Amino acid sequence: MFIEIKKFVKNCFLVFERIFIISFKVNFLSIKTATLKETIYEKNTHGFKSCVLFCHYNKYGLILEQVREVCIFFQLLGIDVIFLTTKVSDESRNWLGKNVSVVITRKNLGRDFGAWKDGISFLQNRNLFANCSELYLINDSAIFIPNNLNNERFKNEFINDIDTDAIGLTESWQQAYHLQSYFLKFNKRLIHSKTFYDYWTNYPLINSRLFSIENGEIGISQTLLHNGYNLKALYSVSELLRKESINKFLSVFDALTVPNLDRIKDSVFNEFFAIDFTQMNPSHRLWALLLSNDCPVLKKDMVERNPENLVSIRYFMYLIESYIDDKQVKGVILDALCHIKLQYKFKGISINSKSLRILQPSDET
Repeated sequence: MFIEIKKFVKNCFLVFERIFIISFKVNFLSIKTATLKETIYEKNTHGFKSCVLFCHYNKYGLILEQVREVCIFFQLLGIDVIFLTTKVSDESRNWLGKNVSVVITRKNLGRDFGAWKDGISFLQNRNLFANCSELYLINDSAIFIPNNLNNERFKNEFINDIDTDAIGLTESWQQAYHLQSYFLKFNKRLIHSKTFYDYWTNYPLINSRLFSIENGEIGISQTLLHNGYNLKALYSVSELLRKESINKFLSVFDALTVPNLDRIKDSVFNEFFAIDFTQMNPSHRLWALLLSNDCPVLKKDMVERNPENLVSIRYFMYLIESYIDDKQVKGVILDALCHIKLQYKFKGISINSKSLRILQPSDET
């Protein structure tokens, strides 16, 4: 009964926010741009034929090693990284000056879609957008697995796919079908269309998570679908839930040397299926299958807060160790986890946390 009342109150607040708060912000508080300063490093550019708009946020102005790896990966492919951030330390600024094409500092307004809008405006204002044939939108709400960026499937079906109008890593049916927006790619036909231009021109910069989800993440996919553009999720739900995919994961899971594994195996298996797909966040619920299929990105929030209360998250680093042999890559992941305040012991390294206990499952598990 209490849970039902809690859901009802939450839904009432969402309706109130949607109708009144967001409407007020859009009509009276939205701005056209949050850009504060632009810095261009001409020596690093590749002509802006393909661009990554990388949305970065760190309250200390730090750039984690995993973010640096992603930026370098794209720059080495000849793809210009436009780094959009709210704050950078002096050391980070020096690193950016040597390794990316553009740095844009901006107010923390509009969340990731606001940052991407400012990035697109930069290209348009500098008469660079006409040269652009591919546009990537990436944010740092993720744990990047650098070596998976180099796998053949990711390169062939994501980086080298110029025929699909919009590609995401994962998809979702929550509220309406959409590509999840933490890692997207758009092709030339789309980014030079009136549909694309109108969408970004009309997107208001306001601070609202709900608005960003409904009008950003869901809104852009629905706009593209309604205008006849084709969308693809590289790691679709149907593929991840294939028998072969699940068996591949279970073979690794069964080999883990952790206590009480048999007791929770069914619970982990049921997490893949025991929910209405329209209520499921695939990047969270199917994270273990994404990892076993060599996806280069996992959602940070999934590990930090575990909002779906997944049993499998307690075995996160066990599975990372099973799937990834490269010690340097493990170090990069550990570095990222340090900054989202987890607690576990891994290869003698202790990390303090207030949020989650994952590496030593309790006897009650």
